[in-house]
Amino acid sequence: MKVLLTLRYPPSPPVCEGMNFPDLHRPGHFDVKMTYGADLMKMDRIEPEMSEWVARCLCDRPADRPEMDELLAELNKQQHLNNQALGGHNAGLQVLWDELLDYRRPQPPQQPP
Repeated sequence: MKVLLTLRYPPSPPVCEGMNFPDLHRPGHFDVKMTYGADLMKMDRIEPEMSEWVARCLCDRPADRPEMDELLAELNKQQHLNNQALGGHNAGLQVLWDELLDYRRPQPPQQPP
């Protein structure tokens, strides 16, 4: 994932580092979690808001990674902000977003023929 975001291979294998993350359930509190994405926060190619979420996804312990619902809520918030910034001229992104949401929705059972 890191190679896709940075468009380059790292000079050495990734290292798991401790990083302070805001506690989503306790505003004003921070937790140190081990992640392979700590150095993403130092890159200017990635928006700071999104680099934190990517670093969360790269946490070493699965329990420290965000749930899919948390990611979808953040993506929805970012998509709404982008839509406002572009004055509603964001139809292509909206189509992709709708497809992602449709993928996540459970499909109704099919009736046998």
